[in-house]
Amino acid sequence: MFLHIGADYSVPVKDIALILDCEAEMPDATRKTLSAKQSIDAGGERRSAVVTADTVYYSPIARGTLRKRLNLLDAYH
Repeated sequence: MFLHIGADYSVPVKDIALILDCEAEMPDATRKTLSAKQSIDAGGERRSAVVTADTVYYSPIARGTLRKRLNLLDAYH
């Protein structure tokens, strides 16, 4: 299953490590870790970051909305 994160981007659910709120304060160590990974911008304002083992996908969709989508996928699985 895939999570649609904006524009034409979808991420395999099994690859998602965590979803961060880009509008919230993050520790410097977290920001450094994210900046060290390959990043893909799904367009628009960066509201959330979907983190996988090797890539950070920046999404214009809020973290809460992405979590709701994941919960819906779980309900149908």
